[in-house]
Amino acid sequence: MSPSKAKLTAYVDPVVHRAMKVAAARQNETESAIVERALRVALGIESAEQSRALTTLTADQAMQAALDEVRAYRRTNPITR
Repeated sequence: MSPSKAKLTAYVDPVVHRAMKVAAARQNETESAIVERALRVALGIESAEQSRALTTLTADQAMQAALDEVRAYRRTNPITR
């Protein structure tokens, strides 16, 4: 185990545990790798890392683009009270 990894103990449904073991065997990966990838996807870490790899925008430019989109949406879909 890498020194930069933290140990995790979790209790899961036996069906989930079996599926993880089967996935690890089929993909020729460790059970830890399967669990870590699943957690990254579930927590949105994986998609965020992939998005950063695909963009050429700086953080400030990305924030400005997001704000522009929100403002444009609000102009066409005003909040009614």
